[in-house]
Amino acid sequence: MAKYWLLPEDIIELLPDAAKEVEALRRLTLDHFASWGYQQVLPPLAEYLDSLLAGSGADLEAQTCKITDHHSGRLMGVRADITPQIARIDAHRLPTDGESRYGYCGEVLRNRSESTEPRRNPLIVGAELFGVSEVGGDVEIIALLLDWLRRTGIDDCVLDLGHAGIFSGLVAREALDADDRALLQDIFAGKKRPDLMAWQAQSRLSDRLIEDVQALMGLYDDAQALDTLREHFAGTHPEFDRAIADLEAVQKAISAFFPEQRTSIDLGSVGSYGYHSGLVFSCFASGHYSAIARGGRYDGVGAAYGRSRPATGFSADLLTLAQLSTGHGEQPAFTEVLFPDNAETFAALAQRRAAGESIRFKHNKGA
Repeated sequence: MAKYWLLPEDIIELLPDAAKEVEALRRLTLDHFASWGYQQVLPPLAEYLDSLLAGSGADLEAQTCKITDHHSGRLMGVRADITPQIARIDAHRLPTDGESRYGYCGEVLRNRSESTEPRRNPLIVGAELFGVSEVGGDVEIIALLLDWLRRTGIDDCVLDLGHAGIFSGLVAREALDADDRALLQDIFAGKKRPDLMAWQAQSRLSDRLIEDVQALMGLYDDAQALDTLREHFAGTHPEFDRAIADLEAVQKAISAFFPEQRTSIDLGSVGSYGYHSGLVFSCFASGHYSAIARGGRYDGVGAAYGRSRPATGFSADLLTLAQLSTGHGEQPAFTEVLFPDNAETFAALAQRRAAGESIRFKHNKGA
């Protein structure tokens, strides 16, 4: 007999204690974002596929579950990421030439788990800033992220900085075709040195590119990374110069605003889902192998919706944060009373609830 109650692989549900913790953290998070001027929006769970994936890379398309809309016959997608939806909202629903700030929280569905947690339906929370092209926008969004993590009780994390412009500069300098570009991105993302060696043996790409990639993938120390970036890449392409300037500015500002914050620089980081265009960053916390939050600049994603705007933001899985940051959803102490048998008692109990008391009914007198 089939076990119809079994959930699909890596699809999770929350029972009362965990649900209480996550909901308390969700409320704290959105209220904290609002205190920074980030307005809450609630994009839909599913959209037409061409709209949902506009401006995104092949990685996001592969993660998106597809369904057929029986009303129109068109293909729809269940969102695997919320950032492109926010770009659509900014471009079409709330168009402006000024600065716009959005906060959000919603469940997504993915074809495979992306972290060490076996979870395909994470609860994604994030913040997005539109209309600021200067590096100050990146500093603001990182400052919001760090301030929020401290507010949730996670004050011992490492901020990892990178820049998608380094990868873009290499592609442009070497004039790589689409296949080599995709392979290089995969090598960068996975730090796959054996693949790099195989690529070198099978291709006619320059030794200079191979040496540059090897150097970039092995640099994590802040001073050494920036020194190497200046020494080998400054003045050779505008993308490299932009990356150097952005990394220096952000590192200086974060060090000033958060003196105790630990940072590292990963010059092999290219961002996720193929839409990042500038500074990228991740946060790592003690006790968790993968990043607890990721973000970066994604200028131009809105062009697919008719309005190209500078944009930067971050997102995190609130379920992971709830595991690392406990104590937000303590269950209240209940007063247990028999279910009333008259309207006057029912009304009196309602008044007690309105005054802040938690009251739970019981129906069995012998319970």
